[in-house]
Amino acid sequence: SMRGAVELGLHPSYHSSTEPTIAAEDRQRLMAVTGEAPRLNRQHFLRWRLPDTLRALLDAGFTEDHSLGFTDRLGFRAGTCTPFPYYDLERDEETALMLWPFACMDSALYDRMGIDASTASDHIQPIIDEVSYVQGTFISTWHDRFLSDSGEWKGWWQVMQQTVAQAGQAALGCPAGAGREPDVVCTFGGVGPCGARLGGLDR
Repeated sequence: SMRGAVELGLHPSYHSSTEPTIAAEDRQRLMAVTGEAPRLNRQHFLRWRLPDTLRALLDAGFTEDHSLGFTDRLGFRAGTCTPFPYYDLERDEETALMLWPFACMDSALYDRMGIDASTASDHIQPIIDEVSYVQGTFISTWHDRFLSDSGEWKGWWQVMQQTVAQAGQAALGCPAGAGREPDVVCTFGGVGPCGARLGGLDR
């Protein structure tokens, strides 16, 4: 059983970024199947509108969003590797929705940067090192087609495993790492509701 090893989240419908009721409807559907209320969200194609999409996620009951990252490169879109609460500027208030910025996504490497599985780790390691240097949380995003380990995505399953292992080792090696679990978070998205946090590797 995967219970306890992962936390299920939602990858809501494409138009959820512009139609505020869709994320809540998708969440209800997932709850009907699993019997549990998902807290985690990642938007399709990382599409969102400020402040509408994030307000809709809050209203739907989500407490974490994992959509803040680049589609075409590695790096820190929010300028940080540390999760932070969404601050609604129009309402001048901090919200209960935590934004978890990711620094690495498989499709950015392969589809947009033209990097294949054989050299992907060479590009990911410097990002892991940057996160380790500031004792941050390394967050990566993976798609089901890459983890299928077949066809043109052969070798990406091993890239994901190596990334998690390297990030975990880097976290344990930093001064704050002794005696604690490494801060490594992976989100997985497919065509339907899915997403997970690797429980044994997350604080």
